[in-house]
Amino acid sequence: MNRYGSFYRTDDEEDSRKKSADVQISAQHMKMISNTMRENNQAPRYAVVDLEATGAGSNAKIIQIGIVLVQNGEILERYETDVNPHTRLDHHIKTLTGISNQQLQKAPSFEQVAPKIARLLEDTIFVAHNVKFDANLLAEALFFEGYELRNPRVDTVELAQVFFPTLDRYGLGNLTHHLGIPLKQAHTAIADAEATAELLIRIQEKIRTLPKGTVAQLLEYADHLIYETRFVIEDVYASMPDLPLSEAFEQAHGLVFKRPHRSKQERHFSKQFSHNMALLGLEERPAQARFVSYLEGHLEDQCPYFLEAQSGIGKTFAYLLTLLAHKPQQQVVVTVPTKLLQDQIMGKEAKRIHHVFQTSFHSLKGPGNYLKLSRFYDSLLEVDENPHVNRYKMQLLVWLLETETGDLDEIRQQQRFQTYFSRICHDGKLLESDLFREQDFWYRSYQKAKTCRVLVTNHAYFLTRVEDDPDFISGKVLLIDEAQQLFLNLEAFSHRQVSLSRILREVASLLSKETDLVQKRLLESLQYGANQLLLDWKQHRADLDENLLEQVKQDLKELKQDSVLLSELAETLSSHFEEYWIRSQKHGDQQDYVLFSSRLDFLDFSSFLPEDCQVFAISATLQISKKVNVAQVLGFRDFQFDRVQSDFKPQQVVYVGQDLPAIPALSDDEYAYLIAENIRSVSDLCVPILVLFNANTTLEATSDYLQQWGIDHLAQREDVSQDKLKRRFEAGESQILLGSGAFWEGVDLAELQKLILVVTRIPFSNPNDIFTKKINRFFWGRQLNPFYEYTLPTAILKLKQALGRSMRKEKQVSAVFLLDNRPLRKRYGKQIMDSIAEERPVLPMRTREIPESVREFFEQHP
Repeated sequence: MNRYGSFYRTDDEEDSRKKSADVQISAQHMKMISNTMRENNQAPRYAVVDLEATGAGSNAKIIQIGIVLVQNGEILERYETDVNPHTRLDHHIKTLTGISNQQLQKAPSFEQVAPKIARLLEDTIFVAHNVKFDANLLAEALFFEGYELRNPRVDTVELAQVFFPTLDRYGLGNLTHHLGIPLKQAHTAIADAEATAELLIRIQEKIRTLPKGTVAQLLEYADHLIYETRFVIEDVYASMPDLPLSEAFEQAHGLVFKRPHRSKQERHFSKQFSHNMALLGLEERPAQARFVSYLEGHLEDQCPYFLEAQSGIGKTFAYLLTLLAHKPQQQVVVTVPTKLLQDQIMGKEAKRIHHVFQTSFHSLKGPGNYLKLSRFYDSLLEVDENPHVNRYKMQLLVWLLETETGDLDEIRQQQRFQTYFSRICHDGKLLESDLFREQDFWYRSYQKAKTCRVLVTNHAYFLTRVEDDPDFISGKVLLIDEAQQLFLNLEAFSHRQVSLSRILREVASLLSKETDLVQKRLLESLQYGANQLLLDWKQHRADLDENLLEQVKQDLKELKQDSVLLSELAETLSSHFEEYWIRSQKHGDQQDYVLFSSRLDFLDFSSFLPEDCQVFAISATLQISKKVNVAQVLGFRDFQFDRVQSDFKPQQVVYVGQDLPAIPALSDDEYAYLIAENIRSVSDLCVPILVLFNANTTLEATSDYLQQWGIDHLAQREDVSQDKLKRRFEAGESQILLGSGAFWEGVDLAELQKLILVVTRIPFSNPNDIFTKKINRFFWGRQLNPFYEYTLPTAILKLKQALGRSMRKEKQVSAVFLLDNRPLRKRYGKQIMDSIAEERPVLPMRTREIPESVREFFEQHP
């Protein structure tokens, strides 16, 4: 009897042809294999397999096979062969693999190599990267030669997802790059098989470094994974010694965590900015030095100081080093527009400063970003048949040994099963009786925020926190980065939204589980009220019924349900808001109905701040118009305002299409086609292309056209984070990225040396938006024209911010293609042209001439 699986040679070849190639190992067979493994003292052998084929479809034929045998963490044997498929390869496969038709004509057919392959695989565990493809294709080929493949299957993708939980991609190329595994001839079978074998060995080594108790926990969930991954974990576990828990970890109620590190004494900063930069291994830039000079001149000001400086001069290092050197006794609170930018600062500037000066930085986000250990613990006690949920449980058990923050954003792939993560994220509540009160990540983060030297947060959370607790920044230095964005965040803070469609599904789910009669009646009342609000709106499109709204509010007050969605509904219906409305939104093929609430007037940000908080506000765009700036809109009356002189940057050029049609004259489909056609016109230049959209519907329609034409690209979707898209784009996974939202203002693309930026239209605000209506009231009330004093200037500011995304380094080169000719034909266009021409050349040009001009521009700026 073979220990793990067998090849059975069938007597009737015709019968074998009728069998399914995708053989599943039964539970009984799995049990037998597991028992045999325990009884046998010899370590298991792994056959790591990679195939190259004529395609990825069901009719694909094998053209190359690589097999690497691994035992006890060592490579025992290698086997490789070409296989003649008796069919010609298409161009894509030849390009991908480097295999030619002439090469395969000399190769043996599969029937000639099948016996050798069967002998190599006998008595082994079958391992591959994306094992389903390789195992199914090989099993089918073997069946036709009279062999039945019944080996246990292990997928190194599944293993890597568990044991390297913070990666965002698990392709073989990405994993080998991350782990430093050589992969010189990717997409050749033996090279991929050797790399996968080395990956398997690295995973086994990683398992050996984990506490034995955690590995035992992993085995509890391993049977519910898609493949027989358990064998690899069990193989390592069997040889792990019983050792006391390392000092690097701590344990509570069966869960093991990484022990937080203790902060070291901060080193002394020089008063000279250039000296501090030199200690960081960086060189001071002229524009950066001017910025520091302005900032140092206002460090003792009692009123807020607003400083405007162009993008790409190194403002973050400039303000951090200046404030740390000159404000040694005060905590510095830095707030930035997005969590993405917050993470970028922590991963770049903060990390570098901490490494040299031992300065304690801490990143603080809203509670929903953190894992709640008690919720996770409860989920571990629940039996889940879903393999994805069990894999995430295993992933998180490993992640707990690595994370100090508990920030779920570190789990890059959580969007793939957001339902589970919504069950285990923090709700901002922590009872004295909580099993993990002392280890609770949100509690620890809250405490660390009080003692760290620099606290980094985002505008949305900062506004929420400071409204509830102004003492949060009392006596501290507040640095507002991208201060113009704070105004937009302030407006977002003044309204809320929640999906009524999701609320109704949540209520239905809670009703099906509720046993308490009173709670059941309240849920039924809430269900009726929400349904009626939606029905009334669909029929009449009128103002929402105030009595129904009050009924829903009252039901929410009396309900005792631990539901994130119902909490969001209660927040949306809070007494802070005076206006409510519903809008329909389409997400792919799904129609959603969203309830909005808003305050009628602007919030005065200056009133949020305690008097003893010193405020510095930084941005590339603070002056809204000649009469209005960001400081005034935020409610400040006494303030200082300076502007660092901008340098002209010839390494960026802006093209404006002269012959483009007027956008309002185009249908939605014609407009998307126009964008896609112009993307295609510059895609042959082999330079990364970022395309910025104002509307997601246009983005999706453009993506559809590119897909139809076979043009590979990344597109921003709700289920993929902006951070993940950015990293995939910078890593070269695709040449084209379609983005909106934070890609206009909050994404740093400094890693790309060359970039084509396509701006689909001038980013004017929606005239029907409630925020725009508030703006209009604000300016008309001051006898000012809102279009010329706000709408046009803020569109220019947003456009300039977008241009700054590709000017983050001195040597970065970028070409901008503006697919909107209003700057050339509208009366207000001169203001747009003059403003963007202050820092870079602007060239009106016929669209068909632009690609060649862009090519010449990049040749002139290598």
